[in-house]
Amino acid sequence: MLAEGAASLPLKAALAGTDFDVRTAAPEVAARLREMLRTFLQRAQDAGDIRGDIDIDDLFALLAGAFATLRHADATSDQAARLNTVLFDGLRTNH
Repeated sequence: MLAEGAASLPLKAALAGTDFDVRTAAPEVAARLREMLRTFLQRAQDAGDIRGDIDIDDLFALLAGAFATLRHADATSDQAARLNTVLFDGLRTNH
């Protein structure tokens, strides 16, 4: 999603909480996205790859922050890559 968001201004705007809100503009799409991400999150948690204390609301908040980061930093910069790494490292469980 982050890679697509870097290339797609509408997706980046939708998930970063800017003027375009996918929840009101396309509620059925938002609901499907939420359920797909909930499934992926649960699978990753069941596999022990993602922290168990993260829920779907947390994940959406983190994604919104990540897209805001892409918007703030140059999406193709080393800074954006480094910040995404920090996000992903924070989601992982400590094995």
